[in-house]
Amino acid sequence: MLFLLNRNTKYNDLIPLVLAIMLIPSFIMVGIALLLNKKHKQAKKILYILATVYAIVSLGLCGIVIA
Repeated sequence: MLFLLNRNTKYNDLIPLVLAIMLIPSFIMVGIALLLNKKHKQAKKILYILATVYAIVSLGLCGIVIA
């Protein structure tokens, strides 16, 4: 793990890419859920649940891969 923190390695661009893959889809789902109006309450709840589950699973799986 320490070799990833060294400035002279070729893996410096890998960590932000993996973090983006882990977090951006859940932020997009939350954004879509915020844009839904009151007419679609059930869809809004489902998107919040999917975003939360995606974030938990991706942080767990990708976090294990990074470590």
